[in-house]
Amino acid sequence: LMVIPTARKTPTSGRLRDRFGSSNHPLSRFKISTAVSLMVGFIFTAFIPFLALSRQTKYDTTTLAAQSFKMYHFASATTGDKKQKGQMQGEASIMPSLQEAKSFDAIFVLGGGVPSSLTNPPEFTKLRCDAAVAVAEIAAGAEEGTAKQEEKDENAMPNIVCLSAGTAHCPQLMGKNGLPIWEATSSAAYILETYGSLIPQQKVMIETTSYDTISNAYFARTTHADVAGWRNILVVTSEFHMDRSKAIFDWVFSAPPVAMSPYRLSYMTTENIGLSEEAIESRKQHERKGAVNVKQNLSKHYTTLYDIWQFLTQNHDFYSASKLVDKAKKAEDDAEQNRDETSSVLKQSYRAK
Repeated sequence: LMVIPTARKTPTSGRLRDRFGSSNHPLSRFKISTAVSLMVGFIFTAFIPFLALSRQTKYDTTTLAAQSFKMYHFASATTGDKKQKGQMQGEASIMPSLQEAKSFDAIFVLGGGVPSSLTNPPEFTKLRCDAAVAVAEIAAGAEEGTAKQEEKDENAMPNIVCLSAGTAHCPQLMGKNGLPIWEATSSAAYILETYGSLIPQQKVMIETTSYDTISNAYFARTTHADVAGWRNILVVTSEFHMDRSKAIFDWVFSAPPVAMSPYRLSYMTTENIGLSEEAIESRKQHERKGAVNVKQNLSKHYTTLYDIWQFLTQNHDFYSASKLVDKAKKAEDDAEQNRDETSSVLKQSYRAK
């Protein structure tokens, strides 16, 4: 940016008058006006690109994309008659190394359905919790039963965050106090009751705002990861649920703005225990349709975190005010006419036995 010096009279300080004499001296006026002009030019040159960048509405999602690292698998330790129908057979666990486990800032355990009691989430959700604890134990430097408790480095354990308030397919489990027992609360209660001697209480956290996998990812990021500065995250869910979950978490955690370095996401599948073959197939069909919608539609249309927020608050059945009102009215009409459009097999798969 070139700025042409002007010859207009410019006030000067005492130091400049001492150096150039009178402020009316031609050399004084020329040098002062030149200095002012160069300063203005520098300011415009430095800040115009910044202002232009700040006005951008499109982001380069390629450079900001969350990096997917590894896919792990956690197999149930049960054998023989204890294996439940619908479980994948013949697969060994693929677990992170000590170094990999220590690198995780947090483990997100996705919710899977309505619990039957405070400490009894669905069996496949319990296995997700078991997997998260197993990784935390690796990070602590010892597997269960191979070292004394005092030898474990609990500070090296990643935080375990249980996700989900509930599901869109079934009513909430209500506590004796008349308040809902969130899915995440039940998962956390299961972990603390089953592994209380292994996992410090402060390492177990919950997210109780989400009602599906998209909101799982959105609120896990905005409530926890963005605020806590977690960058390296392990996402745990069942095999039937992984394809859509990975597509959603990659999308949401890649959406700009990203305050620091890109997120690094790893994934761990768990076996499909606790469900019949018919229920698993019903869930897989439901998941396949959702994955196609995320990959071909949602992730391409809603590219920033603000866009995703708008989608949730304006278009999502559980976060749009008008849709929630309409849904409540329809539920009343359906109850009066004894209608239920949800598949009984699919609906039952979201409940603990």
